[in-house]
Amino acid sequence: MLASLAGRGLLLYNPSCSKSRAALVLLQKMQADFVVREYLKDPLSTAELKELAGKLHEKPVGWCRVDEPEWDVRFSGSDEDTYQALFEYPVLMQRPIFVRGPWAVVGRPPELVLALLGTDLPMASDQVAAWQEVYRIDTHGSQARVALAPSLKGAELLADSFEEKRHHQGYFVRPICMPGPVSLRSQA
Repeated sequence: MLASLAGRGLLLYNPSCSKSRAALVLLQKMQADFVVREYLKDPLSTAELKELAGKLHEKPVGWCRVDEPEWDVRFSGSDEDTYQALFEYPVLMQRPIFVRGPWAVVGRPPELVLALLGTDLPMASDQVAAWQEVYRIDTHGSQARVALAPSLKGAELLADSFEEKRHHQGYFVRPICMPGPVSLRSQA
């Protein structure tokens, strides 16, 4: 199961995917403690897919590649049909996905994996996250949310990584009140 990693991260990885390769390089650069699972060679069980949905805080169709030829009209988009499709055709799963503790994130963009590297990341599902908003300021002074992170350290790593690219005036972090678990998908 995905939960048996005791604080280590898990990168669900496809070596032919450029975003997977980029996420792997970022995690290695940060000297993160993680293992790699090539999910096409070692597919996730239906139970693991359901567990992953809970960690992503998304319905499975939200992290499924529905434009792939393997997505067939027989898959109605119901959760059970989507789990079955992902089990039968692992290529349908978005990639990369990084899992750590009770959290998971689809690495699109790949930098989002950094949001789960903070040493202050709550590692139990009953712990409250100190949600942080990573936002950018463009050359006109406008602010826009880039992503959410469940820890200050993870948000700072994410902001620093975006800052290195220098696409905007700057990337910043601020605390934000969230009503409950949310998806960590990019907001950009």
